[in-house]
Amino acid sequence: MKKIKNSSKIAIVNYMEPLPDECGRNWRAHQIANILAKKGYITELYTSSFSHFYCYQRKNNTKSYKNYLVKFCFANSYERQSKFKRILSQFVFSLNLMVRIYLFKPKSVIASYPHSFALISLVILKPILRFKLIIDIRDSLKQPSMGFLSKIYNLIEKLLSYIWVLNADILIGPGQEVYKYLPKILKNKSRKIYKNIPMTYENNNKKIKFESREKSNFIFIGSLSKAFELENYLEYFKQNPKFNLFILGGGPLLNAYKTKYCNFKNIRFLGQVKYEIISNFASISYFGLMPYSDKENRFAYHITNKLGEYLSFGITPLIPDHCFEMSNFVSKFSCGRIYNKKNLYEFLDNLIYEKEDFTDTSLKSIHQKYLSYNYLSLLINKLIDPENKQR
Repeated sequence: MKKIKNSSKIAIVNYMEPLPDECGRNWRAHQIANILAKKGYITELYTSSFSHFYCYQRKNNTKSYKNYLVKFCFANSYERQSKFKRILSQFVFSLNLMVRIYLFKPKSVIASYPHSFALISLVILKPILRFKLIIDIRDSLKQPSMGFLSKIYNLIEKLLSYIWVLNADILIGPGQEVYKYLPKILKNKSRKIYKNIPMTYENNNKKIKFESREKSNFIFIGSLSKAFELENYLEYFKQNPKFNLFILGGGPLLNAYKTKYCNFKNIRFLGQVKYEIISNFASISYFGLMPYSDKENRFAYHITNKLGEYLSFGITPLIPDHCFEMSNFVSKFSCGRIYNKKNLYEFLDNLIYEKEDFTDTSLKSIHQKYLSYNYLSLLINKLIDPENKQR
């Protein structure tokens, strides 16, 4: 059997993204893995054995997709409200990851933040295996702290960031200035090695028709958690039965919201649903909610996958002005509405009467040009192979 050279091996590391057959689509890590495998690299994606989104242990050690392998590094199960077990799960995952990466011996590693424990394990291996370390900063280090353990954890994350930033060869992230989430002393170093790789959304559904949409239909796709300030919207829809809100997603606040708003027929909680159902409700929705919290500027400097998702369906995204990167994007390309959360009700009252300067087709074209899988493919191939040599 012919031995595979290390120069043709690339590892993708993401602790928590769901698998394509769990959620019905390819998230960022899986898109990157697929792109590199198609380019000719031996690609393996390393993720947690415990499904963060669906809360179960995956049975097999390895799963094969068309172009690449997914390998599960054991991580203990936990309940969402248990902060200690979640931290322990990250730590256990990182130890198992070290073993897997050492055995694979890749040429390059593209690893996601959060979380820092996995990145530190890669930093330890880097001088031994001599791989190029590319770190994909997906989120802010400044997470909301609502307890003593959370504050300690956030402090540890900040301290560890000094190690992984200073040992990274390249930093990437979904936005022009994602490095601004890092501690001040690291920003100058980060700016020099940082590259913007947008958060893209791969949408293969060609059946959605703009004609079936109503401006009175709003949709929210995502996790019902404290990352979103959704309750202000719920109160508005509660008082305005002429508008409909479809909420697709699970999360820690789902039951509380359902209990409080279940008697209002214009507010529908669909829960965690398959991609086909998401597509069906997207086809009749006009506006997409993106009520990100402004605590700690957590969503200030990057583009989330929700923006690409809504645009790919031809849905107009509604973005708070404290999400600087996303509000600048929709302003530049005329593909969404920006609001100040202090004037949310007034904004919604006037929204359906405003004349649109963009169409379903133009929204989809913005997605295709700047936030699509094809655009990501161009950037990732250039990142790994700057001279654009054919393999």
